[in-house]
Amino acid sequence: MLPEVTGKIVGLNGDVQRLQTVEDIEALQKQGFDEGRKEGYAAGLKSGQDEIQAKIQQLNNLLNALAKPLQQFDAALEKEVAQLALHIGRLLLKKECTVDAEHITALIHESLEFLPANSRNMRIRLNPKDIALLTQSGQKLSTTEWTCTADATVTPGGCQIDSDISHIDVSVENRIQQLFDQIMNAQQQSSSGES
Repeated sequence: MLPEVTGKIVGLNGDVQRLQTVEDIEALQKQGFDEGRKEGYAAGLKSGQDEIQAKIQQLNNLLNALAKPLQQFDAALEKEVAQLALHIGRLLLKKECTVDAEHITALIHESLEFLPANSRNMRIRLNPKDIALLTQSGQKLSTTEWTCTADATVTPGGCQIDSDISHIDVSVENRIQQLFDQIMNAQQQSSSGES
């Protein structure tokens, strides 16, 4: 410890100020260090929080950007799978119709049930291949209620029925479109139910 000097200091007018001791200087250093530390910690904390928030925002933007192509890909894939399933169904239906006359007969009878009871003069238009298949299998091509006629515009496996007051389109394309619409409606309902 240094000795304390008192007395008149040359060049000072008025009261003499007491000189600081080592303990005083150490206390001031400690106080300055503590205040600087608190200010630095607060500034660092604020800067760190701002930096963390910026990084979180960047990560969220990146994840959203990555999710959008996947959602678009999923939607496109679902549509492609539905189209593929319908194409396979169309091929299977055509194959079934070329092999099985019973299918065509059942289609005709089921379709006739949709006509009003007072329908008269019913004409069933079938593809010529289907007419030949029905003829080969011994099926009737006409009754007192209806008559089958060949029409090359009707796709094999389908039929169109005309009466005096009604028209029913049971073509393969129409049935496939109805099936596709049902699949898409079910998909939209399941998608809206998940949200």
